[in-house]
Amino acid sequence: MFAYGLSNLVQDPAYGKKLNGYRIGLLTTPASVGLNYESSIACINKNFHLSCLFAPEHGIYGNLKDGESFTTTVDKETGLPVYCLYGENLAIFPESSMGTFDACIVDIQDLGLRFYTFITTLKQVMYSLAGTNKPLFVLDRPLVAGRYLIEGNILASDSYSMVGPSSLPVSYGMTIGELALFLKGFHHIDVDLTVVPMKGYRKTDSFTQLGRKWIPTSPAIPSEVTALTYAGTCLFEGTNISAGRGTYLPFRQLGAPFINAEQLSKTLNATVCRRTAITTPTHFIPMIGKYAGKVCNGAIIHILDQKKFAPVAFAIRTMELLLESYPKDFSFENEHMDRLMGKSFRNDIEEKGAEKLLEDTDDSLATYRQQIATYSLYRRSSI
Repeated sequence: MFAYGLSNLVQDPAYGKKLNGYRIGLLTTPASVGLNYESSIACINKNFHLSCLFAPEHGIYGNLKDGESFTTTVDKETGLPVYCLYGENLAIFPESSMGTFDACIVDIQDLGLRFYTFITTLKQVMYSLAGTNKPLFVLDRPLVAGRYLIEGNILASDSYSMVGPSSLPVSYGMTIGELALFLKGFHHIDVDLTVVPMKGYRKTDSFTQLGRKWIPTSPAIPSEVTALTYAGTCLFEGTNISAGRGTYLPFRQLGAPFINAEQLSKTLNATVCRRTAITTPTHFIPMIGKYAGKVCNGAIIHILDQKKFAPVAFAIRTMELLLESYPKDFSFENEHMDRLMGKSFRNDIEEKGAEKLLEDTDDSLATYRQQIATYSLYRRSSI
């Protein structure tokens, strides 16, 4: 029977013994719930000595917009202080928080994507606790949509940032517990780390197969399908194309005022979708962000084959199509694209073309697959 790392922590007396006498600081989000959908905060507070809360991007309630930080607040339910851990600083814990906890628990539903900032915060927490006497417990959670998906270029170390904390592909094919083990080993982080694994889990199990309901992991990821398309559509945040932020379908649709929607959708279906997805023309007006208040013309993505749809390849081929179709209008937002895909990406797609770029990436991923096998905690029915 399936159980989250959270359930395993509470039910296994060995973990209770390890945490006995510790004041616990908990880094979590609203999507982190138990099998009965009780929040991680309530569950930990009921079973251990919870002393403070830590929040990544979007805050402890998931209600803050992307990129927004906050000062220390108090959680109304527990009366505990809530410290913001979102930021570029590696020494991430506020000084005032360090005396309020003896052990840290991280319980976050991740998306398995390099640019999702929750994993950067995890790495910063690991560095901040290194060499201290404060142990770290990472409670494991499933991969999104049952996808043991490894896709996209591996980020070079000179491109590390808040949206790229390590030498990972865009979709890195590890649970957050496995990732913590990888980060500790790859970056030689001297932290006292315990990963609490799930029970009854295979990497090919989707949320639906596990009988779980989707809880938005952040404001613009309202569904499991969005989490899948986001792996590719997020890359358009580094261009002058809207990825649908501020609309009812964030990261499910792409568009800009200069695009012919019908022509784009027709071409995508004929050349890019490859029977794993289909697009339909759309016209939308973002309420916030890029092109706010302006009509954007483009395409909505509908996934036909969840197991075979390759979102990063879809995005790169679509960028090449837009470069060819709208050479005077389509452009990269250079600094942000460099952060998302590394400093060589813009030249590579323009000089090599999408297919050669994807072929070169596949070659480099073979070594990566061998590298992360060391950290695998679960079996899978197929890759």
